[in-house]
Amino acid sequence: MNNKTMIKLALLGVMTLILAAFTHCGAEKPKDLGRGPTSNNSTSGGGSVEEVINATQVTTGVKNHEQLLYTMSALTGVPSTNAAVLATYNQVASSLPTSTDVKALLAPNQVAIVKLAAEFCNQLVSSQPMRDAIWNSQNYGTMLNLSTVTVSSLKTTNNMNYLIEGVAKAFWSDMVPLSELQMSEDDLKVLISDLSVGVTDNNAEALKIVKGVCTSALSSGYVTLY
Repeated sequence: MNNKTMIKLALLGVMTLILAAFTHCGAEKPKDLGRGPTSNNSTSGGGSVEEVINATQVTTGVKNHEQLLYTMSALTGVPSTNAAVLATYNQVASSLPTSTDVKALLAPNQVAIVKLAAEFCNQLVSSQPMRDAIWNSQNYGTMLNLSTVTVSSLKTTNNMNYLIEGVAKAFWSDMVPLSELQMSEDDLKVLISDLSVGVTDNNAEALKIVKGVCTSALSSGYVTLY
């Protein structure tokens, strides 16, 4: 499994999580625009589709490029001045959101967010002190030893729960409702299964899966939206 494959699968997981987060944040009912000129794009309530979207009162915003950089740094413990992080940030900066208007968020913005999150997670998972801060004994009573874990052992129920609950607690805190949290954690379990297909059962591949789970959680709507 190469890094491009990991990012593609992580992006699929992210899209599910960002939709869940957006649904949780919600949007108010669109204003009554009255009856406008008839067109192929008009809605039954009057006004074009574009007018209805623009008039929708959204209670959700999206973090801009600087807010994303500093938020991901604070959540992972990886300095925003890290050379590899800065290189990736500079590479994708022009594609990161410049506006906090969630209705202006486009697919290229989300791809850039995932790439930035992937580099933060690469630095996090590659550093034992940093990853010990996420998957630590204080929260779970035991340690998930990522230095020796293999793909097959990572997929055991206890280790899978340990891995997912670690990023959920570190990145999402307590802001996700319990019922929604369970669905999001189930989505990450599916991602682990997808990332495990056709890979060698060793530690290097297991760490790539950990990075994929980390990337999906860090670039999800629970982090990028507010």
